[in-house]
Parts: sequence; C-alpha cells; structure tokens
Amino acid sequence: MSTSKLIVAVSILSLIATGTAVYEAKQIHRLNAETAILNRDCAVIRSELKTSDNQQSELERQRKATQTQIASLEHELEMLKKVSAMSETTDRDKKAKGETPSTGAGELSSRDLFFTDPEYQELILKQQAASFGLRFRAFYQKLHLSSQQISEFERIMAEQSRALFDASSAAKTQGLSVNDPHLTAITNEINMNVGKQLYALLGDGIQQVGPYYQTLNAQAKVNQLAGYLYATDAPLTLEKGEQLKQVLAANTDFIQPAGLWGTEQQTNFEAVMAQVGKVLSPKQVEVFRAMATQVQLTAQKNKRSLQLLQTGGNP
Repeated sequence: MSTSKLIVAVSILSLIATGTAVYEAKQIHRLNAETAILNRDCAVIRSELKTSDNQQSELERQRKATQTQIASLEHELEMLKKVSAMSETTDRDKKAKGETPSTGAGELSSRDLFFTDPEYQELILKQQAASFGLRFRAFYQKLHLSSQQISEFERIMAEQSRALFDASSAAKTQGLSVNDPHLTAITNEINMNVGKQLYALLGDGIQQVGPYYQTLNAQAKVNQLAGYLYATDAPLTLEKGEQLKQVLAANTDFIQPAGLWGTEQQTNFEAVMAQVGKVLSPKQVEVFRAMATQVQLTAQKNKRSLQLLQTGGNP
C-alpha cells in the first residue's frame, strides 16, 4: 500500500473513532439526564408513599383511640347500671324493714371528692403508670418476669384501677359514697376478673401479689427515711431497710374490703417506735421519730382540709 493510501486510511479511521466518541458522549449525557429524571421521580414517589403511610398510621391511631373511648364509655355505662340496680335493691330492702332509704353518700370522704373527678382519675392513672417500675421492681425480680410479662402485669393493674374509677363515677351519679359497703360486691367482681388474668399470667406467682402489695406502704416509708439519711454519717443499709420494712408492715393495717376501694392503711407508729431501737442506730431512730411525727401531722392536716371542704370553709 502506498504512503498516500495509508494516510487516507488512517484519517478515515480517526474520523470514525472521533465520531463514535462524540456519539457515545451524547448517549452518556442523554442517559445521565434520563437517570436524573428517574431518580427525581422515584424520590417523589417515595415521598408520596411516606405521606400515605403516615396518614394511614394516623388514621389507625385515631381508630384505636376511638375504640378505647367507646370501650371506656360502655364499661362506665355497665358500672352505672350495676350501681343503680344495687342502690335500688338496697332501698327496697330498707323500705321492707321500715328503714329510711339512703339518700346520699353520708359523710364525705376524700375519695368521694377526688376519685370521681375525671381529670384527677387520669392523673392518678398516669402517676401509676410512671411508678410501676419503681414500686414493683423487687416483685418483678423475685418472680423473674420477662419484659413482656411486666408490660402485661402493668396493663392488668391499670385496667383494675380504670374499672374502679368507672364504678366510682357511677356511684357519684347515683348519689352514693364510694365507701358505701353495698358497693363492695362490685369491687369483688372487678378483683375476681383481675385475679383470673393475673393467674393466667403468673400462675402460682399470683400468691405473691397480695403480700407484696400490702408492704408497699411500709416500703414507701423506708424509702423516705433512706432519703433523709443518705447524706449523714449513718445511711440506711439494705439489710436494715428490709428489717425496718418488716417492722412497719407488721404494725400497718391490712387493706380490708369496704366500699369500692377498701380501707385506707394506717400505721401504728407508737408500736413501731417501741421496736425500731432494735433495728436502727440511735441517730437513725432520732430521724425516724421526726419523720413519723411529720407523717402523722400531714394526715391530721389532710383530715382538717377535708372538713373545711365539707363545711365550705366554716369552722
């Protein structure tokens, strides 16, 4: 092949290669542009799907909230019917005996003032939910409960409180005191239902619930004393705290059936003071005595506050 022909051939190949490169560059640019458009469309679709998911989640939350509210209203209506029927039965029995039918609550109690107020009820339920882990931690550890069992236990206990609040509101509607002894049957029914659920959850461990619950009052006082002593040179040890709890529990009334909520626990501090010297050091006994005095004065103050509420502030 002559030199001129070779030059021509090389030139043609160079032009072909250059044209191919330009074509490929244009194709790449086109593909990049199309890819960017597709990515943008995908982002829009993902955003729309996310918005749809959020809307669906919100609708599901509203549906569940509505179902819960309906269930609560239905339960409250059921309680109202039961309390009303019990009130009518009680009045008929009294008329048959020639007695005067009950016309109201009798002596007003703090529970009649607070436990029938919807806002107060919600605050109590929230406080209860926040304190479960603190108050029942030792119980959970003793029974080796899983996180799922703990959640179910707390749900059952909250359900019990909710049922008692519904019954309290129903009692108020019927002009009855929550302490009316005729209402004890409703509490027994609520507790029976709770007991069945707890047995299904805990088995024989249910036998530990009552005794532990009875010591919560004593445990609260031990915690209070520990708080007063922690910054002193005589802090309360775990061993002494457990011993003090046993002394307090042994001298605190058991909760007895009475009305909807049962009797309020009272601690015999005079009996406790006669025994704490065997458990606490002299300095600890001194602080405990001051704390006991404070607790008793607070109880007297609350009682007086209730009297003032009853009388409208008149002595």
